[in-house]
Amino acid sequence: MKKNREDDPGKARLAAKLTAPPLGFDAEQTFGVRLRKADIARLFGCSPARITQLCQEGKIPVLPNGRIDPSQAAHALLKNSDPKALQLRILAPLRERIAQSEADAAASQVLLGRAQEEAAELRGALRAVARRWLEVEAWLQEFQARAGAGEELDVAFDAAGEAALGTPLAELAPRVDPELVDALLVIDPDLLAEDPCN
Repeated sequence: MKKNREDDPGKARLAAKLTAPPLGFDAEQTFGVRLRKADIARLFGCSPARITQLCQEGKIPVLPNGRIDPSQAAHALLKNSDPKALQLRILAPLRERIAQSEADAAASQVLLGRAQEEAAELRGALRAVARRWLEVEAWLQEFQARAGAGEELDVAFDAAGEAALGTPLAELAPRVDPELVDALLVIDPDLLAEDPCN
């Protein structure tokens, strides 16, 4: 009869080992081992009284014969307690990983904040360039229309500038090439909705 892979104890131990947090000992080597509280205290790096206290608090499971499975005890401690608060030698590698993860997270937050500030600055610069581009484009369109209508060039130029500069972008957009507006909206979809000059 073919053995069911889910019932394979070796596979279960391997899966537990791969997902278990790092301990100060190899849990695989203690599989099936049952120790006295004094031995657990030496292994965990604390006093026997502390182990007794943790057992009484229900943080470490005790077998009916009074012995303790070290692997189960370590995992129960992690499940029932804050590893950073437990000053047990066995948890030192885990505390170090937690501290390193917290430091990495803090550094990532700083970098994220800087990146967000830079992105905001770049977005502001992009909006300024897009505004100027639309103003110049609208200015040129207005100038060409006025000059084509026979207005003197210097008067047409000044009037076109007054009509374009400082005008909200939503009002400038219909006056310029739609492809230009579409290209700028791909870069900044809120360009016309959030006009920095308003």
